Amino acid sequence: KNGGWIGIKWQYGIAYHKISSCHDYKRFSTQPSQESPQIWKISKMDDSFVFSLNGQVLDTVYFSGSSSCESSWSGDVVSLVSFNPDHDTASKMYGRPTASIPTEKEWFEVERNERIKWDLETTPLAIKTEITNFQSRNVIFMDFDNVKNGGWIGIKWQYGVAYHKISSCHDYKRFSTQPSQESPQIWKISKMDDSFVFSLNRKVLDTVYFSESSSCKSSWSGDVVSLFSFNPDHDTASKMYGRPT
Repeated sequence: KNGGWIGIKWQYGIAYHKISSCHDYKRFSTQPSQESPQIWKISKMDDSFVFSLNGQVLDTVYFSGSSSCESSWSGDVVSLVSFNPDHDTASKMYGRPTASIPTEKEWFEVERNERIKWDLETTPLAIKTEITNFQSRNVIFMDFDNVKNGGWIGIKWQYGVAYHKISSCHDYKRFSTQPSQESPQIWKISKMDDSFVFSLNRKVLDTVYFSESSSCKSSWSGDVVSLFSFNPDHDTASKMYGRPT
């Protein structure tokens, strides 16, 4: 609305950002290290922008900061972008962020039924599997005990088809994008303000919005995940887990 723009500036050793209808240039809350090259990531949520650099979140800008900001940016309003020829001096390349893979030191071996502290709202979860028989029943199954009514997420690969299910949302359903049958597999589960995003080997397979049902929204909206475990009765495929970088 009214023509939007976003600016990022690095000057005199300080990094700044500005957003039309929201604010002029202001310092990022977290100042990044001065390393090169830089991979910037701008994520638009239902209620905010999240700015990251080289895997580190620098700031979250909520649209509720002003009525003009909320009016301009709330909702599904962005479908086109261009780099301004008069103001942009630094951008070299652009692309779609992909699921990252933990380094060897960042993998942890799965011990089923072990309660693991994990803030899924701020840190996506990477899971490594080594499925080779895609016809047999291969299951990743995680319990989230502190979620309302007891939460869980399941991923199943059987008869050559990959599925996912989420407690209070839906039973097993096919991923919208079916993955290729290659091994090993690096799964990534990201929890946004309004959805889960599932990725496999750097490819997004599906986005599940909590708004699909009132029970789904009630169970998963907000900051609700701080613990999880791999279910000892249902999980058959998980080998390692880690923190994407």
